[in-house]
Order: sequence, then C-alpha cells, then structure tokens
Amino acid sequence: VLVRLFLLGADEPRDRAESALPTAGIDALVDNGVVEPTPAGGCPARPGIRPHSDGAVDLLVVSDQDAALRAGPVLPDHVLGIGGASVSLA
Repeated sequence: VLVRLFLLGADEPRDRAESALPTAGIDALVDNGVVEPTPAGGCPARPGIRPHSDGAVDLLVVSDQDAALRAGPVLPDHVLGIGGASVSLA
C-alpha cells in the first residue's frame, strides 16, 4: 500500500491507507495535506517518495507527485523531484 501511495501515486481506498499508516492516522494526514481524499473514497498521496543513490549515499527524496500522476493543473508551489537534468547539474 505504501509503495502504491508514495512511489506509484495510486489512489488507494481510505481504509487501506489508514491500515498502512496507523500511527499517523488518516485524519492527521488529510489535515496536513499528505493525502487528498477523492469523491470516490480514495486517498492518493500528494507527495512522492523516491529512492536515490549517488553511489556513496542512499536517500529517500520527497517531492510532489509528477504531473502525469496527478489530476488537475500543477500548483504554483510544486516541488520537482530528482530527474536527469538535476542529476547532471549536481
């Protein structure tokens, strides 16, 4: 469920998301904008979490979901993830 939510950007049913994140609680995640309920009863995650390694350090990078995974326009405060261009500049 966590991979589907945060890596694949899938729209998970609210009860499955809640059971995968019992400590945080689904209501707190909604209130803080981590998941965004849909009219159909799903709870897709707003941020994406992607593994990244530069050969020396392994990281989990948090950014907004890719535009292709979200419905609607990209928000003005959209946070880009790590991609080919940013890696080549680093």
